Amino acid sequence: MKTVHVAMKWALGFILAPLLALAADYEYSVNPADTNTVTITLYTGAGGAVDVPATIDGKTVTILGSGSFSVASLTEVTIPDSVEIIAQGAFQPGHRSALARVTMGTGVTNVEQNAFASCTNLSVVLIGPAVRTIGDQAFAHCSALTNVALPDSLEAISRETFYECGKLAQVAFGTNVAAIGDQAFYGCSQLEEVVLPDSVATLGGYSFAYCSSLRSAAIGAGTTNIGASSFADCTNLTAATFGAGLRTIEAYAFYHAALTNVVIPDGVVWIEPTAFESCNALANLIIGNGVTNGWWLQFSGHPALTNVVIGDGIPEIPVNAFSGCAQLAQVVVGSGVASIGWSTFNNCAVLQGMFFRGNAPAYEDEFFGGESQATVYYLAGTTGWGETYAGRPTAPWLPETGAASISALADEISFDIVWADGQSVVIEACASITNQVWVPVATNVIAGGTSRFSESGLMPERYYRLREP
Repeated sequence: MKTVHVAMKWALGFILAPLLALAADYEYSVNPADTNTVTITLYTGAGGAVDVPATIDGKTVTILGSGSFSVASLTEVTIPDSVEIIAQGAFQPGHRSALARVTMGTGVTNVEQNAFASCTNLSVVLIGPAVRTIGDQAFAHCSALTNVALPDSLEAISRETFYECGKLAQVAFGTNVAAIGDQAFYGCSQLEEVVLPDSVATLGGYSFAYCSSLRSAAIGAGTTNIGASSFADCTNLTAATFGAGLRTIEAYAFYHAALTNVVIPDGVVWIEPTAFESCNALANLIIGNGVTNGWWLQFSGHPALTNVVIGDGIPEIPVNAFSGCAQLAQVVVGSGVASIGWSTFNNCAVLQGMFFRGNAPAYEDEFFGGESQATVYYLAGTTGWGETYAGRPTAPWLPETGAASISALADEISFDIVWADGQSVVIEACASITNQVWVPVATNVIAGGTSRFSESGLMPERYYRLREP
């Protein structure tokens, strides 16, 4: 009985131990949840170009295990459709690897963290069409990687996924990715353009920071939040467009970017004070009507700023907000602005016009500065205006034609009307300047500061004028 008892203990121990096995060039284990599938635990072959088998010993290969292909001699790997998971660090330590190309099969759904991290010779990755998640640092420091096409199946790009991929020049984003994690593309110094799909809801902190070749960024309609320092130190970023879904822009989001024009859509409600700090090339700043905090307006001394439009939602313009902006020529102030702080427009020597959409705000003394040449313009129906405002002369704000926009053909004329957003303007015409009979021909509503008027089938002589309804 004692001998039998020992044999039974040995048999029991054998059943509980991992089922490890060998096949040509591979070590593997049977997956406990499905004994008809296996995980490759180690590649033992000679390297070079490798086609991973879909089956081993009659069992389906579904997982490439952690560290299973950390072999320096690999140059190319083709992963079969049977594989579902590329496990954590499957191809590490990549910095010693010659791996240059990876082709994923149609069954891969998860690429886990560090899976290809520091594969410094990896230049081509064909990501499978079923991949849903890519883990933290999955391709971090893949310094030879030049372009990536992300599938529509992808749901999120995790933290540091493509961190410091220094040659990554092109990224095609899938249509369903919902989030881009912190530092996901940090330091991708050759990336030139970012076009985010409408599916992206959030951009993590530093997500595209230090992408020094980045020239344009298009934020999709679904993005609600641009995280802290998302585009910080993108020193060649000259153009960024924002979708209608945007609600918040966090601190240092565009720090030290080369933006020349910034148009904040109406939906944005909150902007942190440093969001556009050190954007010294910024010439035009147009703020939508939804922004509710004015204290982020800290543009004192900006050397290129020439035109500012402040939305209706901002309640106050803070102290020194635009002082020392030597090129600032025109400012439009929204109807919600109730107060203007001390020295707000001090030392703005070329400021010619301030255009107010609402009633006269309260103000602190000397917010213009003694050298100002500005005229203050106000709309009909607003209150609180006298012959002067803060020491500067006032005048009604009337619609104008943009002279440079006039286009006259044989029987057609068109021109822009420049005025305050939301205002209606009646265009009248007559056929003789000596016998003036003015007839209304159109009513236009101003949007974005302008509205285009055109008329065809003209008489030999035609004159126009503009008036309020």
